[in-house]
Amino acid sequence: MDVSSAATADDPYVAMLRGPLVPTGIVAVVTCSLAAFLAGPAGLAGALLGVLVTVSFFATSLVVMSRTARAAPHNVMAVALLTYVTKVGLLGLVLVLLKDATWMSGDAFGAGALAAALVWMVFEIRAYSRARIFVVEPAAPGDTDAPASRAEPS
Repeated sequence: MDVSSAATADDPYVAMLRGPLVPTGIVAVVTCSLAAFLAGPAGLAGALLGVLVTVSFFATSLVVMSRTARAAPHNVMAVALLTYVTKVGLLGLVLVLLKDATWMSGDAFGAGALAAALVWMVFEIRAYSRARIFVVEPAAPGDTDAPASRAEPS
């Protein structure tokens, strides 16, 4: 896969993105309904925004990693760190901007974000564990360029 090409159906990152979306959506509906019941429209707005921020941040990481996965390892690490720092900065900005928001419940925002994050992580780990991502590509039969196995020192 070329670094600039879009993810394909057999891409493990697509599976890792699809895996947590449905369970997180179900939890989002439950969380938003519960928040709306307990805190009214402000609770619904807070929980919905918390879920949306969480899902967008987790999905961004997977999309960025899917596009850089075949790049040189030091480039992948740099992009991953830049993505992480950017997301933490943006999350801080969102929290500062919403600090005095009266149109939403801060507690519902936190509950929605926490519920979405926990479910997303569990199902992303589940999808990752089922994906076949090789750290080292296995050698093809008859490949003479494959590294020789290390013999034990005598």
